Amino acid sequence: MVLGLVVTLAIFMLPRQFVVWFPALFVVVGLHEFGAMAKVKSKGWKFVYVAFGSLMGTVGLALDFFNMAETLLTVSVVFWLLAITAVILFPTSRAFLERTGVVMFVGFAIMLGGWLGFVVILEQEQGVWLLFWILSVTAMADIGGYIFGRRFGHHKLLPRVSPGKTWEGVLGGYSLTLLGSYGLAIMTPVGERLGNGFVCLIVISLLFVLSIFGDLFESALKRSADVKDSGSTLPGHGGLLDRIDSAVICLPFFAVILVSYLV
Repeated sequence: MVLGLVVTLAIFMLPRQFVVWFPALFVVVGLHEFGAMAKVKSKGWKFVYVAFGSLMGTVGLALDFFNMAETLLTVSVVFWLLAITAVILFPTSRAFLERTGVVMFVGFAIMLGGWLGFVVILEQEQGVWLLFWILSVTAMADIGGYIFGRRFGHHKLLPRVSPGKTWEGVLGGYSLTLLGSYGLAIMTPVGERLGNGFVCLIVISLLFVLSIFGDLFESALKRSADVKDSGSTLPGHGGLLDRIDSAVICLPFFAVILVSYLV
């Protein structure tokens, strides 16, 4: 909740030129956690990994290579389609996800792809509202899935990847996300961009499914690394990746939808 409040305040209160750099904080922490899951034991090499990834995003943004946004977003989407395939094939894919080099590459793809999606969405007309909305969608999906799963969960969704996820949590989370996100859309300028009807409901449904796979892919990585949490960045809540795993997959996909289909 505190993390969500901080991000919301930053989006609405900071000047745009500062907001585009805001995800850099998440990139640094996220790459640090990926370095740990990749079992990079040397602090020096872990620093190099985090610094190189952060530098890639920083230089790219400073040089405005987001003129290549559509191409880079397509690459990010293709990566996530492969990641979803790895979830479906797990534990067969575990041997691949255990490799240090693979996890490090995955860290780059996820964190920099999420940053790219964040910036592209922000650059759209009514970008601040669109960004707030997509982050709200992922938050509702996470909260709804947790509440309904804890209260009513009995039937496991994909136990070989995430034993805690249930079909009851998915259905309850979907209901909350569909109603809450649609209501938020029609009450804000988001409804003007997405439409107040069938298209909006389809986009919400797609994002909800993606949010589940974002969570499941991180679970697959953690199981491959034999760790319970991605880190200890947020005491009592695990690592940062445990909180943003849904957002980092939805951001690039939503950016592609906005740029390619809802222009």
